[in-house]
Amino acid sequence: MQSRYYSSSTEKPQDGKPGRPWLFMVLLAGIFFTTHPHHLDESVLFNYKAVAGDGSEEDRADTNATAVAAGSPERRIGLSLLGLAAIATLVTFEGPKLRINGTLGVLCVCFLALMLLSPLWSQVTFLAIRRVVAVGLLVLGAIAVARRFSVEDIMLLVVLATGSFLAIGILAEIYYGNFRPWVGGYRFGGTLHPNRQGMNCAMLALSSIAYATQVQRGKQLLLATAGAAVCCLILTGSRTSLASACFGFLVFSLLWFPLADTLRYVTIAATFGALMLGIGAMVAGDRLDEEVSSVLLLGRESDKSSAGSGSLTGRIPLWEECAGQLAERPWLGFGYKSFWTPQRILKISHHQGWSIMQAHNGYLEMALNVGLIGAGLFIAIIVLSIKHALALFAETKSVGAAYAVAVLSWLVLNTLLESWIDEPLLPSFVSLTLIVSLACLEQPLWQRNDLKQIADGQERIPAKLTVSTPRLSRPSLVN
Repeated sequence: MQSRYYSSSTEKPQDGKPGRPWLFMVLLAGIFFTTHPHHLDESVLFNYKAVAGDGSEEDRADTNATAVAAGSPERRIGLSLLGLAAIATLVTFEGPKLRINGTLGVLCVCFLALMLLSPLWSQVTFLAIRRVVAVGLLVLGAIAVARRFSVEDIMLLVVLATGSFLAIGILAEIYYGNFRPWVGGYRFGGTLHPNRQGMNCAMLALSSIAYATQVQRGKQLLLATAGAAVCCLILTGSRTSLASACFGFLVFSLLWFPLADTLRYVTIAATFGALMLGIGAMVAGDRLDEEVSSVLLLGRESDKSSAGSGSLTGRIPLWEECAGQLAERPWLGFGYKSFWTPQRILKISHHQGWSIMQAHNGYLEMALNVGLIGAGLFIAIIVLSIKHALALFAETKSVGAAYAVAVLSWLVLNTLLESWIDEPLLPSFVSLTLIVSLACLEQPLWQRNDLKQIADGQERIPAKLTVSTPRLSRPSLVN
């Protein structure tokens, strides 16, 4: 157990230690608001696409193909700013040293090497190089953030950034008259596609709850923020984001809260759900089956004749076609993020009957990019990251370690049905930062804790460990 790599301190910062990187936080929020463009009229566009007639999916496929060929100027500017900020931070900030931490670090180096070499066998070399540079800038930014931020800084960044994104989205929908959760078929998206907004809401809720366990002031506001995020997550209609968020919440609760509290929270939630079903039975009468089905589908209709809603929302036929393509180049893939060429986007979208520009499975997507070898490395990296974070929690009982395990567990489930792990989105960047911190820093995110609060009843870790980390009692959310 390399415990010295995973130190965590709840000591008040001493003189000369850096405070919160507020400027860097603001810059990151702005970058991730532009790299995956937020559009104030996104709800208008989404509703128009939802009710568009025949030919709308073909039009969207053409649009996606054109976007892939041209690239996004907003994304290029945002990632360039991230790279410059990362270089400036790495040069000026005396943080923990870079190193390769055991097997996890070696696997990360091997994966990065495979990614960097993949343009050599790509059929669209320029596209592969462009995508490799983009992901390289994300990794560079993650290294800089892991060296500069504490884990509480990460939580606060997520709360402030995604909370702002959510507030802007709500205001935008109200302005355009599209905030109508009482209308059947409504999906909340705000300034993003509902699936992307769902991921932001999930991260906002999880980060708010984790941060609320560590502060005295603002606890109620954080819990209210988490509640609002969960409500908006449900309104997005994103079943993948909701299921993975529930899994992440469960993991965090089991790790951080005493078992009795966890069981109490689960019982309250189950009782509330049963009460709602009972009220629904009285109101719906003979239509109860239809109403329950609608609730389970988050208000989205299940039209079996639609390619986009049957078979895991059309994913299984898509996976079969992508797997058939993978058989052509199974070991090294088609080059990093260069499988989805404009031609393939049009072809596969035509075959599937809906607009597609990703495999909707992160593991399959990684296999298409860098083959079964790269996908195996990717899976091993995630598994070892969770293992190391669990070992860290066993040593320190820190909320940061519990938060890392919960986020990475959420990542595992969400990646089964979405392909976003290497996209310039804040949830993916936070996940990448946690992995980088565990894999290649001598003292990761948990090296310092800027919070002034020290929990009561703390015990010291035995002297045989090489870190002086207090073992904290796991508090309840309520005062």
